[in-house]
Amino acid sequence: MPIRRLLPGRRSAMVLCGLLAFAGCRDGGDSGYREVTQADVTPSTSGPDADDGSTPGGSAVADDTHTGDPSTVTDPDTPEVPAVEPPSFENPPGSPPPGEADPVNPLRPALPGNPLRPPLPRDGLGPPLDPSGRRPTSRTAKTPDAGPKEPREIKLLVKNRTFKVEGPQKAVRVSYDDFDLLKVLNMEPVPPNAPDHMPGWLKQLDGKRIRVRGFMYPTFQDPVEIFVLARDNQICCFGRNPKVYDLVRVVLRKGVSSPYIQNRPFDVVGLFHIAKKIEDPKLLYSLDDAVVVDR
Repeated sequence: MPIRRLLPGRRSAMVLCGLLAFAGCRDGGDSGYREVTQADVTPSTSGPDADDGSTPGGSAVADDTHTGDPSTVTDPDTPEVPAVEPPSFENPPGSPPPGEADPVNPLRPALPGNPLRPPLPRDGLGPPLDPSGRRPTSRTAKTPDAGPKEPREIKLLVKNRTFKVEGPQKAVRVSYDDFDLLKVLNMEPVPPNAPDHMPGWLKQLDGKRIRVRGFMYPTFQDPVEIFVLARDNQICCFGRNPKVYDLVRVVLRKGVSSPYIQNRPFDVVGLFHIAKKIEDPKLLYSLDDAVVVDR
């Protein structure tokens, strides 16, 4: 058979490829390679190293034809860990009993350690909920009743007082401090017979025309012919509980009326009267034949 001679170019290419392949194998090292034998080509059907679908390391792997994922084989040297049952949150500690809703939010489950759930009354933490289902705050919580306070000793603190006369009506200028029974007589609470303890200089104002400055207590009509003059606008507008000496009942002069004056001080001139005894509507002082001086 005739021998074909390779062309010089082809011969050089073949030699170069052989050298590169040999150099690559040498550079990679022999640690990851072993010699391929006939046993690797033709698997044996018997013996300890029989290949029945096992890996080269000898661990059997079963191929799951349904999922395609190999199942894990249990190592006989590894101790078996017992399965832990997951916790149940059907009725954890601190949650309402079955069938009972959370009083704070019936739609929210009360899980243990839930920072969004405030303590329930049965938890023993904090004050109980009010009838609306809310926990009392510092503003709404009622403090324990300390009981009635001991009445103060009634004694005269202001022994004498002089007054000025001003205006064309020759009215005596007075202030609420002049008939404040706490400041004048140390009187707290005010008994029904308070007028009996008043000093002479205060009783002498009864029947005289005085001029006093205050605020109109809110009325339900405008204009007004009868109203209550309050000591300050805290009483008028913000619901502070006034004392009996903080209010003066005013009856305007016949045929005279006044518009409702809201949250602004003004003077009233009229005949001053002191009740003989405190009765309903619990007004001790009054003015009649009065006029409003709003300026």
